[in-house]
Amino acid sequence: MNDLHTLTTVSLAPMPLPDFPAFDHARAKREGWKISIVPVKRGLERYRLDPHPESVPVKTPEKAWEVVIRAAQSGSGFHTDTLRFLRRATPDEWRLISQYASVAMGIDLAAIV
Repeated sequence: MNDLHTLTTVSLAPMPLPDFPAFDHARAKREGWKISIVPVKRGLERYRLDPHPESVPVKTPEKAWEVVIRAAQSGSGFHTDTLRFLRRATPDEWRLISQYASVAMGIDLAAIV
């Protein structure tokens, strides 16, 4: 697994996303994923699309990505906005998800987002 996904999150509680105030934490939780805020170094944070710890069955990061990718591919504005947010706010996370979509799913995220 990529090192970016071995970092510890700040909190499991839904935290406001200052760069994405319309993010629906409850909806993401119902679908088994969340956006985590991860400290990178003092005063610097990044965002990560993770499986929600309460999802049943428990998802891997890749399965959480697939939920969002498939919904965005089907035209969901919420999921498309989530991917756009990650592309803008955390380009390294976007690259991981985009590469996964391309290699494992045969989907070009740039065409969707």
